[in-house]
Amino acid sequence: MSADSPPTKGRLSDAFMADLVADWAAHGAAAIARVRDDKPDVYLKLITSVLPKELNVRLGELEQLSDEELDGRIAAIAGAIAADTESET
Repeated sequence: MSADSPPTKGRLSDAFMADLVADWAAHGAAAIARVRDDKPDVYLKLITSVLPKELNVRLGELEQLSDEELDGRIAAIAGAIAADTESET
């Protein structure tokens, strides 16, 4: 901006955004870490503010299974873990 031209809203906005981008590049990650450590409630609000309002999670084939089928798979996995643990001892 030259001294003889008055600042305009557009030029001020551009200058502000350039300063903000430069500040973010220099300190953004550290600022996030400080908020996470010092104010976890604010950190969680920040995370939820950038997530989509509705988060659709697909679990693939597990989504199609009944409760009984899921129980059966869980039992099979637990049995395999138990058998593996016993064979290690």
